[in-house]
Amino acid sequence: MESLVDIKTRDGGKRHVQNERLLKLVLPISPNVAGVFSCHHISCITSERAWVNDSKSLILTNKAGETLHHLEDLCHKTYSGLHAVNREDELFYIDEEYNIIKLSRDMDRAILFIKTTASRRKLQSRFWAQPSTLEQSAIWTPQYVTWSFSTGDRISTWRPQCVCCSPFTGDLLVGMIKDKPESSKVTRYDQSGQMTQTIQYNDKDLELYRGPRFITESNNGDIVVCDDDAVVVTDREGRHRFSYTGHPLGSGLSPSGICTDVLSNIFICDSISKTVHMIDKDGQFLLHLMEPKDEDKPYSLGYNVYTHSLWVGTLYNNTLSIYTHSDQVSLEVSLVIGLRTLLLTGTSSFTSDNNGRPTRCFATSFALVLPIIFFLLDANFDP
Repeated sequence: MESLVDIKTRDGGKRHVQNERLLKLVLPISPNVAGVFSCHHISCITSERAWVNDSKSLILTNKAGETLHHLEDLCHKTYSGLHAVNREDELFYIDEEYNIIKLSRDMDRAILFIKTTASRRKLQSRFWAQPSTLEQSAIWTPQYVTWSFSTGDRISTWRPQCVCCSPFTGDLLVGMIKDKPESSKVTRYDQSGQMTQTIQYNDKDLELYRGPRFITESNNGDIVVCDDDAVVVTDREGRHRFSYTGHPLGSGLSPSGICTDVLSNIFICDSISKTVHMIDKDGQFLLHLMEPKDEDKPYSLGYNVYTHSLWVGTLYNNTLSIYTHSDQVSLEVSLVIGLRTLLLTGTSSFTSDNNGRPTRCFATSFALVLPIIFFLLDANFDP
């Protein structure tokens, strides 16, 4: 089994102990995913299942690489983060007409969650079926949520490029672009589809993004966006924190898939170095996770919150690598999760969903207990 801890760090000899321990990952399984030719984006659901897409199809697969469900109306005009899963395991994805579709957890019902005026398709029935039971169909229930677009022209209309679901609020974050004039932004929608936030400019009124392609929300509430040549990070309110442009400085960055772990470390696929960069929550480079390979490059990432495992997909084949923490490191990560959950459950207004996951985030209170958590983790490390 391959261990990522064996990969050399490239930060001038400075090794961060906490992150080194959290990166003691092993690669127990690397299946070929049937039904796709490459892995452009990954949305993890459980420890055993994830949604994966290529340029034509979006499939639900398991660790054995088997196809459990199959969709064919995914947008195929861009290689970006076209789908995401919320706390209820419902799938949101951008279809070929730039609408956002919401598919139920049991995959029996799909609704038109957000309709873009760039769409030229008339509303019609759709059928969802397992590959082996094509005669079965689901119910298509239209639900209109109109975006504030001024025209139906695709060139001058805001078009969604990537989506992610907040694990804390359940909000949908959408990276969007338009061509004339060229502009990009990130918008936040609540669970009813109402737009509640727009992130577009920094404090100097300059645009933050050139073209958001992948987006995720960190455990500390930061919004992390994969842009054309940088990873742009803002806080929950949309204030620019930093932009990561690669390591070493001046080497450049061509980012694609991104994800974050429980400590808000950020993982970034880079087409230039053909590896995965790991940076901390403040943008400090930590290390490269794997040696580059000439025949392929990592392109998509997913982080499983149940097992704290890292799913890595490649651009030119359908190999899906699943890295998991060693038992000792899993215990340390569980300590962070346990203390955080203890804090949340000790709050009178705490609620949870059917899977026992917190439905509210108390970032301010959690920040007060973070020093205690890291003190306990330090105490658990070998000298």
